[in-house]
Amino acid sequence: MTPSNTLEEKAAFDRFSDLMAKLMVKHGPSVLKRRKEQLLEAIRSSIEITTKPSTEEAARRMNAYHRAVNSCIKQ
Repeated sequence: MTPSNTLEEKAAFDRFSDLMAKLMVKHGPSVLKRRKEQLLEAIRSSIEITTKPSTEEAARRMNAYHRAVNSCIKQ
């Protein structure tokens, strides 16, 4: 590699890094919000009760749901 190639590659990488940072700042919050909504929907659908679970099983499912919701809220 010649020194000019290295400088050109460094400049290209710097431009790429700047672009990615700008995209993350601009779109990051909406992407995170969408992912949280998808996660909560997946949790809700997995908790839907088709048969009456035991009290212990229902408590376990509710605890898992609350942990997931709380982890999404904290972010």
